[in-house]
Amino acid sequence: MATHRLVRTLNVAEKASVARQISMLLGYGSRTVPSLSKYNPVYKFELAADTLKAEMRFTSIRGHLMDLAYKDEALKRWESYDPRKLITAHIHQRVKDDTTAIIDNLHNEAKLAELLVLWLDCDMEG
Repeated sequence: MATHRLVRTLNVAEKASVARQISMLLGYGSRTVPSLSKYNPVYKFELAADTLKAEMRFTSIRGHLMDLAYKDEALKRWESYDPRKLITAHIHQRVKDDTTAIIDNLHNEAKLAELLVLWLDCDMEG
């Protein structure tokens, strides 16, 4: 009799509806577990094949979690500046205010995972 090694897998879809649909298809009888994001539930189920057994945890994001901002606070009102100055101004990535719960959820789930699977759209952003 073969022993199954459990692989904890975090699956991330671009939309909550996609995470739900895939969980329903792959994980008949999947259950929802606590999530740090009220709009992005986490579904949990197990899959087994040969000597591999996977604990699948499926969640999602929505839209872009980060955006670009000018480092100089004065440039936040960029419409009042010469566009040539804006082209060379320093920018940085920042987490959007309304996505912190989603990012916290991903961090929390990633701590439990050995493997990450991204379920992305087949477009430029995916």
